[in-house]
Amino acid sequence: MGFKTEFNWALKLKPENGLDEKVLKVGEIYEFSKDEYRVYPVNIPIDLINQNWEPVAKIIIV
Repeated sequence: MGFKTEFNWALKLKPENGLDEKVLKVGEIYEFSKDEYRVYPVNIPIDLINQNWEPVAKIIIV
């Protein structure tokens, strides 16, 4: 028995996951949600990517 887990080195978000590119500001904290089980590196910069696979920002997941 097991379950699916994804290991991601970039965070790809759509507006329905919490991404609003127009309001992003340096130093702010934002919440997001994704389906299923995912593992992201914590406290190191990774890329934030929009639904068109375009880089939007460097982020740190805390």
